[in-house]
Amino acid sequence: MLPDARLAAAGAPPLPVRDLGHYLYEPAGSVIRAGAIPELGAQLNAGLLDAKVAYLTGDRLHATPFATVFAVRQQLPGHLKALRKWVRQAEIGVLEIKKRGVDINPSTLRNQLKLEGPNSATMVISRRGKGAMVAIVDRV
Repeated sequence: MLPDARLAAAGAPPLPVRDLGHYLYEPAGSVIRAGAIPELGAQLNAGLLDAKVAYLTGDRLHATPFATVFAVRQQLPGHLKALRKWVRQAEIGVLEIKKRGVDINPSTLRNQLKLEGPNSATMVISRRGKGAMVAIVDRV
Protein backbone atom coordinates (compact mmCIF):
# COMPACT_ATOMS: atom_id res chain seq x y z
CA MET A 1 0.00 0.00 0.00
CA LEU A 2 1.33 3.42 -0.93
CA PRO A 3 0.77 6.87 0.50
CA ASP A 4 -1.02 9.33 -1.77
CA ALA A 5 2.22 11.26 -2.35
CA ARG A 6 3.78 8.24 -4.09
CA LEU A 7 0.86 7.95 -6.46
CA ALA A 8 0.87 11.67 -7.25
CA ALA A 9 4.40 12.50 -8.41
CA ALA A 10 5.67 16.07 -8.19
CA GLY A 11 4.35 18.12 -11.10
CA ALA A 12 2.00 15.41 -12.36
CA PRO A 13 -1.74 15.86 -11.85
CA PRO A 14 -3.22 13.25 -9.52
CA LEU A 15 -5.03 10.37 -11.14
CA PRO A 16 -8.77 10.07 -10.64
CA VAL A 17 -10.14 7.22 -8.55
CA ARG A 18 -12.67 5.39 -10.68
CA ASP A 19 -14.79 2.27 -10.88
CA LEU A 20 -13.35 -0.91 -12.31
CA GLY A 21 -13.11 -0.69 -16.09
CA HIS A 22 -12.72 -3.34 -18.78
CA TYR A 23 -8.96 -3.57 -18.16
CA LEU A 24 -6.82 -3.70 -15.05
CA TYR A 25 -3.16 -2.69 -15.09
CA GLU A 26 -0.69 -3.92 -12.48
CA PRO A 27 2.29 -1.53 -12.70
CA ALA A 28 5.78 -3.00 -12.58
CA GLY A 29 7.62 -2.61 -9.29
CA SER A 30 10.11 -0.25 -10.91
CA VAL A 31 7.26 2.10 -11.93
CA ILE A 32 5.92 2.11 -8.38
CA ARG A 33 9.36 2.70 -6.83
CA ALA A 34 10.01 5.56 -9.27
CA GLY A 35 6.74 7.23 -8.31
CA ALA A 36 5.69 7.11 -11.97
CA ILE A 37 2.12 5.86 -11.46
CA PRO A 38 0.60 9.22 -12.57
CA GLU A 39 2.63 9.23 -15.78
CA LEU A 40 1.71 5.63 -16.57
CA GLY A 41 -1.94 6.28 -15.77
CA ALA A 42 -1.94 9.27 -18.12
CA GLN A 43 -0.35 7.20 -20.91
CA LEU A 44 -2.98 4.49 -20.44
CA ASN A 45 -5.88 6.92 -19.97
CA ALA A 46 -6.52 5.02 -16.74
CA GLY A 47 -7.52 5.87 -13.19
CA LEU A 48 -6.81 4.33 -9.80
CA LEU A 49 -9.04 1.78 -8.07
CA ASP A 50 -8.12 3.41 -4.75
CA ALA A 51 -6.08 6.52 -3.93
CA LYS A 52 -3.48 4.47 -2.03
CA VAL A 53 -3.29 1.30 -4.14
CA ALA A 54 -1.22 1.00 -7.30
CA TYR A 55 -3.75 -0.74 -9.54
CA LEU A 56 -4.84 1.19 -12.62
CA THR A 57 -8.03 0.60 -14.56
CA GLY A 58 -9.49 1.79 -17.84
CA ASP A 59 -11.91 0.90 -20.58
CA ARG A 60 -9.48 0.68 -23.51
CA LEU A 61 -6.68 -1.78 -24.01
CA HIS A 62 -3.22 -0.21 -24.17
CA ALA A 63 -0.15 -2.41 -24.50
CA THR A 64 2.69 -1.32 -22.23
CA PRO A 65 5.95 -2.83 -21.06
CA PHE A 66 5.46 -1.04 -17.73
CA ALA A 67 2.48 -3.03 -16.44
CA THR A 68 0.86 -6.43 -16.59
CA VAL A 69 -2.48 -6.07 -18.35
CA PHE A 70 -5.60 -8.03 -17.44
CA ALA A 71 -8.99 -8.12 -19.14
CA VAL A 72 -11.73 -8.00 -16.52
CA ARG A 73 -14.05 -10.95 -16.94
CA GLN A 74 -16.35 -10.21 -14.01
CA GLN A 75 -16.55 -8.50 -10.65
CA LEU A 76 -17.66 -10.47 -7.60
CA PRO A 77 -18.95 -9.57 -4.14
CA GLY A 78 -16.09 -9.61 -1.66
CA HIS A 79 -17.49 -12.10 0.81
CA LEU A 80 -16.46 -15.73 1.21
CA LYS A 81 -19.88 -17.26 0.48
CA ALA A 82 -20.10 -15.55 -2.94
CA LEU A 83 -16.51 -16.47 -3.79
CA ARG A 84 -17.12 -20.13 -2.87
CA LYS A 85 -20.22 -20.18 -5.04
CA TRP A 86 -18.30 -18.76 -8.00
CA VAL A 87 -15.44 -21.27 -7.53
CA ARG A 88 -17.91 -24.16 -7.42
CA GLN A 89 -19.93 -23.01 -10.45
CA ALA A 90 -16.82 -22.25 -12.53
CA GLU A 91 -15.18 -25.54 -11.43
CA ILE A 92 -11.96 -23.81 -10.42
CA GLY A 93 -9.16 -26.10 -9.29
CA VAL A 94 -6.23 -23.71 -9.64
CA LEU A 95 -6.56 -20.08 -8.56
CA GLU A 96 -3.92 -17.35 -8.77
CA ILE A 97 -4.73 -14.64 -6.24
CA LYS A 98 -3.21 -11.17 -6.64
CA LYS A 99 -3.84 -8.61 -3.92
CA ARG A 100 -3.00 -5.07 -2.90
CA GLY A 101 -4.14 -2.99 0.04
CA VAL A 102 -6.08 -5.78 1.76
CA ASP A 103 -5.13 -7.99 4.69
CA ILE A 104 -5.73 -11.35 3.07
CA ASN A 105 -3.45 -14.37 2.97
CA PRO A 106 -3.83 -15.92 -0.51
CA SER A 107 -2.94 -19.43 0.73
CA THR A 108 -5.55 -19.27 3.49
CA LEU A 109 -8.18 -17.95 1.08
CA ARG A 110 -7.43 -20.75 -1.43
CA ASN A 111 -8.00 -23.32 1.33
CA GLN A 112 -11.25 -21.62 2.41
CA LEU A 113 -12.54 -21.63 -1.17
CA LYS A 114 -12.17 -25.42 -1.43
CA LEU A 115 -10.82 -25.43 -4.98
CA GLU A 116 -11.84 -28.47 -7.00
CA GLY A 117 -12.22 -28.75 -10.72
CA PRO A 118 -10.46 -28.75 -14.08
CA ASN A 119 -10.37 -24.96 -14.65
CA SER A 120 -7.96 -22.24 -13.58
CA ALA A 121 -8.45 -18.51 -13.03
CA THR A 122 -6.84 -15.33 -11.74
CA MET A 123 -8.51 -13.32 -9.01
CA VAL A 124 -7.52 -9.76 -8.11
CA ILE A 125 -8.47 -8.41 -4.69
CA SER A 126 -7.89 -4.76 -3.94
CA ARG A 127 -8.91 -2.22 -1.39
CA ARG A 128 -11.61 0.00 -2.81
CA GLY A 129 -12.67 2.89 -0.62
CA LYS A 130 -13.61 1.36 2.74
CA GLY A 131 -14.11 -2.15 1.40
CA ALA A 132 -12.61 -4.60 -1.03
CA MET A 133 -13.07 -5.24 -4.73
CA VAL A 134 -12.78 -8.72 -6.25
CA ALA A 135 -12.32 -9.20 -9.98
CA ILE A 136 -11.84 -12.28 -12.11
CA VAL A 137 -9.37 -11.41 -14.84
CA ASP A 138 -7.50 -12.88 -17.80
CA ARG A 139 -3.94 -11.93 -18.69
CA VAL A 140 -3.77 -10.10 -22.00
